Amino acid sequence: MMPPMPIRITLSLVVLVAAITDLQSRRIPNWLTLPALPAGLLAQTVYGDGFWQSLLGALGGFAALFAMFAVGAGGAGDVKLFTVVGAFVGIRNLAPVSVLVALIGGVAAVVVSLRAGALTRVLKNSLPIAAACGRGHWAEFRQRSDIDQPGALRLAYGAVIALGTWVFLWYPR
Repeated sequence: MMPPMPIRITLSLVVLVAAITDLQSRRIPNWLTLPALPAGLLAQTVYGDGFWQSLLGALGGFAALFAMFAVGAGGAGDVKLFTVVGAFVGIRNLAPVSVLVALIGGVAAVVVSLRAGALTRVLKNSLPIAAACGRGHWAEFRQRSDIDQPGALRLAYGAVIALGTWVFLWYPR
């Protein structure tokens, strides 16, 4: 079920601004995400499934990206943005949005790797990196992923979150 129009329009604008700022400066500003969180809670309370569904969506959005932020594989702005997305769409719709964001993120990662001439290296390291994550070996994850290395590949994940959210909000199901 598509969210009501006030939620779709407001969230679309929030993620659009986030995508633009992330692509330009690799930052998602607090002046955008901090007021958007209570706006999402209010919008879902008034137009959607209610306050508790919104709060659970926000908590789910936070949890979905916080682990990657904690190990240095993502930014705090991405976590805050996905928390806002969760508040606007609610817990019931968070899973499909997460899947869309993950799929688009995978495609974007391949494109960024191709453009940098690093696709072979990225693909070769992907399985060991995923295995290190699965085992909870965060030091090995950080070492294999070259997150902290100069020239490491960077993906403006705010733009990925925005595109996945837009597809969810506007693509007819």
